[in-house]
Amino acid sequence: PAPPTVPANVFAFSFGDLEMQLSWGQSTDDFDDQANIRYDVYVNDRLEDIVFGSGGPRVIYGDSGDNLIEVFATDTAGNTSEAGTFRITLP
Repeated sequence: PAPPTVPANVFAFSFGDLEMQLSWGQSTDDFDDQANIRYDVYVNDRLEDIVFGSGGPRVIYGDSGDNLIEVFATDTAGNTSEAGTFRITLP
């Protein structure tokens, strides 16, 4: 089977500190239902959260300065998508 589609419309906003709220559009897959897709959330190459079957919203934490958020979708066959990405600068 092919990997899931890239998580779409990855978006985060800051609460004012290093805390952010993150959401994304769920992936689709030719093997699994959306409820069975796992999402791995990375901030600056650090694993921040693992979510099953949902596009958020999730609370995550970044670093002061520029932050790269990456969301990867993986189906139960082990196929992983390219990353959906978002950049945000925190104080």
